[in-house]
Amino acid sequence: SDIKSMSKFSMNWSALLSAANGSLSEFTNTLESELLSMNEASSTMLPLPTDSVAKESNYLTYEDFEFAKVVVKYNNLVTHGSVSNAAELFKMFIEVANKTPDSVNKEIWQIAEFLSEFCPKNETIDRYHQRTSEVFTAALIKGSKKFLENRYKTFMEAVVQKNLEMAQRGGVPSLLSLILAFVNVRLPNGYSDMNVNDKYNGRPLWPVVYFCLRSGDVKSALSVITSCKGEQFLNLRAFLDCKLRIEDAADLSYWKIVHKRLFEEYIGVKSSPDYFKRATYMILVANESDNSLDSQLFTTTDDDLWCKLCLISNRSHANFLDDDGVTLQKIQVLIHEECGESYYRPHVYLELLMLTGQFEVAIDYMWRLGKLQRTNSLHLAIALYESNLLNVSKTIQAPLLQQERTASGSTFSLNLARMVVTYTRPWELNEMNCALNYFFLLRHIADTADQNLFTAQVTRLACFSENFETIFGSIKMQADSTTPIRSESLIDKFNLEPSQIAAIINHTAQELENKG
Repeated sequence: SDIKSMSKFSMNWSALLSAANGSLSEFTNTLESELLSMNEASSTMLPLPTDSVAKESNYLTYEDFEFAKVVVKYNNLVTHGSVSNAAELFKMFIEVANKTPDSVNKEIWQIAEFLSEFCPKNETIDRYHQRTSEVFTAALIKGSKKFLENRYKTFMEAVVQKNLEMAQRGGVPSLLSLILAFVNVRLPNGYSDMNVNDKYNGRPLWPVVYFCLRSGDVKSALSVITSCKGEQFLNLRAFLDCKLRIEDAADLSYWKIVHKRLFEEYIGVKSSPDYFKRATYMILVANESDNSLDSQLFTTTDDDLWCKLCLISNRSHANFLDDDGVTLQKIQVLIHEECGESYYRPHVYLELLMLTGQFEVAIDYMWRLGKLQRTNSLHLAIALYESNLLNVSKTIQAPLLQQERTASGSTFSLNLARMVVTYTRPWELNEMNCALNYFFLLRHIADTADQNLFTAQVTRLACFSENFETIFGSIKMQADSTTPIRSESLIDKFNLEPSQIAAIINHTAQELENKG
């Protein structure tokens, strides 16, 4: 290594420890002044792990190696003042995940990145209060609903492309033209035999309106309803128009008036044999699910969750009481506690947990699925943590997943520190640079000894490996003075303050002294 090649330093690490054992406070003061001059003279970035090292290692898999390169690169950006944020980290991690053949991991990463763009990330608010806030819940529901709508558009496109002759898609390419083509292909058997009088462009009206809403295209739904003549469409037209504008801070009092009118219509629509019409009204104004639609329209977990998210969204702008109908908390309990991981297929369970904001539970489950999933779960946890969207345990001694029940429901915290230490332990001696980079991510988490976990883990690795020169550098006396000078080492690459580096070295010396 570079450190070993620096023969100009003659004083070895054991001499430094001897000095430390003699007087820790004097040692620290001397070291801080030396570190200050060294810190100003060097800003070398952390070296990336090499391909040859990854191939020779008995522990780093290809996926481990690729993810480690991203962690090192991200830390370089953070520690050297470059413009960097968690969105970039997500993108870099996703590039790695996309290189693997596992489609489940790719989908989970896509969901996490999509939701992270919707959810507020206010660093002035602690993670627990942010995650339990009404603002976060509303953003999560909006993001998850939008993700499911986008995925349904992709599904419709695939169906139409496989049935081009039957679809008869024509005109200017648009989402509405896609929906009309989709209706040509996927109208359920028996529906056309119903006495359906309402039409749009030669198709039954209510399937068109429903699929507009299912794909998140309220504007097209309004356009379709506006083209219909008759007083029976006036309230629905006014409601859709208001729905388009309400996100732009429209008058909520007017929204409630329009909602009340349409809800009164829905009472009568409930008896309609047209289940597309019933579904359209339900997802717009109701707060409870019509179970009769489960076997007709909501036949997949995506459809069912999307419907429930629509019902929750209705609560925020309507006249329902707080304990009425579907809530996010009720959905979370249903998925995680009442059904649980044994009820769903693994990839479905993971997606449902993520889309309902149960990030910690999802990562814990993913961690237990196997080596590749464990690697992805750790880095997913890191990305969410860096986005201020993950509740983490306050101590490394906590269980991997910790549940806290309160009057308002359950909250979970994830022991990110334990995950990092468990993940790096097999190869930390072979790849100290990588290990230190993962430990650096824990610098804002406190240790029980009132140290941050970065300091604690660097100290542990130094004491365990006894490779002090690689981690802390070697020491010699300057020729023209009695002031010690230290060579550059791995710890310097994090661009820490001299006092911080001195504190870590001091802590390591103290640990060695305590152990005799």
